[in-house]
Formats: sequence, C-alpha cells, structure tokens
Amino acid sequence: MLLRLTALFLVLAVTAARADAVADKACPILQKAAAALDGKVAAEVQADLVMGIGQAWDFDFKALKTVTDTIDDAASAGCPEARDALLKHLQMGSLQEVLR
Repeated sequence: MLLRLTALFLVLAVTAARADAVADKACPILQKAAAALDGKVAAEVQADLVMGIGQAWDFDFKALKTVTDTIDDAASAGCPEARDALLKHLQMGSLQEVLR
C-alpha cells in the first residue's frame, strides 16, 4: 500500500512539474495571442497558436504530445485570463481542442 501511494505521489509530482514547464513556455504565447485578438478571425488565431506552440517546442512530436496533454492545466494555473479569452474567441472548450 505504501509503495502504491509513493508511486502515485511521484506521478503527481512529475505531472505538476510538466505542467509548470509547459506554462513557462506556453503562457507568453497565449498572452500575446490573447492581446492581439481584435479583428482576427478564429482560424487565424488558431493557426497562430498552433505554429507558436509548435515553434516553442521545435516541432518535436513527442514533446508536443506532452504539451497538448497538459496545456489546459498549465494555462489554467499560469495564465487563466489569456486561456479564457482565447477559448471564448475561438468558441472552443479547451486548448487541447485548439491544438488538435
């Protein structure tokens, strides 16, 4: 039982660390995109986000899989206003949806 709890806490700690690392890189991109929403159609905003996030992780598929899996938690914690503004403008429910 103790071993299972230890493993669970280790997984949670690794997930939290990944979310923090994602927030550190993704939040500036999300904030910049959210600040420039005026006059842009949803497709343009989405394309800018996909390219910006892709470039931040050098288009590394494995890294981007982790980013896509954790970006909503990371943005909710690190830059919730930008996340909410983008999702409202894009009329989508999550940043995962935006990036897929």
